[in-house]
Amino acid sequence: MTFKDENGIIRKYKVGEMAISESMAFLIEHHLYPDVLVKPAHCPYFVVKKIAEWKLKRTLDDLTLIALCDVSLLCSLPGYALYEILDFFATHDIEITPALVYCYGLGTIMSNKLSRTRSWEDELSYIMEIANKQFCDLFIHPYWTEFRSVTKCAFDAGLEIRKNIPTLFLDIAKNGKIANNKPFQKCLNELGCLAVKNKSNEIYSILPVKCKDKSLDPDWLISLHQFYNILFTNTALATNSGKKIIEKECDLKYWCRKSFIRKGEKDLTSESYNCSYFPWLNVSKTDLRQCSFGRLWATFGFDRIKMTPK
Repeated sequence: MTFKDENGIIRKYKVGEMAISESMAFLIEHHLYPDVLVKPAHCPYFVVKKIAEWKLKRTLDDLTLIALCDVSLLCSLPGYALYEILDFFATHDIEITPALVYCYGLGTIMSNKLSRTRSWEDELSYIMEIANKQFCDLFIHPYWTEFRSVTKCAFDAGLEIRKNIPTLFLDIAKNGKIANNKPFQKCLNELGCLAVKNKSNEIYSILPVKCKDKSLDPDWLISLHQFYNILFTNTALATNSGKKIIEKECDLKYWCRKSFIRKGEKDLTSESYNCSYFPWLNVSKTDLRQCSFGRLWATFGFDRIKMTPK
């Protein structure tokens, strides 16, 4: 999508799930905490706002923009859905409210435009089932024996909430700071959060209410983040005697140390040279029983990659 905005700047976007979900996340956060967030990059956080202003030739308030994002994300082709909804409102001289966005976006006309052969609820159920399987297939090591049951609880709870409260994200945005935000608290209680990192860099899990009897370490989140940094940034690049080398202390080192102490296990971090410099080498059978990073690295097949600096 290419257009010229109100300042004469030519904007070119590829609009899909990422741009819309990131736009919605920023809109909700900014609406709840307007004086806290640092203004982020234009793309993807202001993409929906800019497209709406261009298409409608007017501005929309945050709550209406959130509704636009939310409804679009309930469609299998969110970018196409967003454009079609805006196209409809651009040709009708009416007040655009969040309620109207939900009524039109989830109604019969949009359903026909999207060539739906099932209701949006049934379509969502189908997509959620696929997403749950794809997500669980990332964690196949025996260490994650309870992972599938926990994530199934979370996906099932998410589906139930969305079907019963399609305006969930709008409700969260309307109910103020999260400490007293009942829709947010209900969502967190039902879905849980499989990995939370606080200001003290402590990592923990909040399990879905129906899985409180299960256990799940949140180490996978930090592992995934570290994968990206190692493979696609200069985080793991160092220089030794003028030569570039790859080395990096594992971000999980201190979390693992606390975990080993809590579980009464041998402290791998004090015995393994790899934890301080080369965590991607912790892929032996012995290491995999203890090393969170190594388990995920090997599961994804990254242990077959030859690591060389560029």
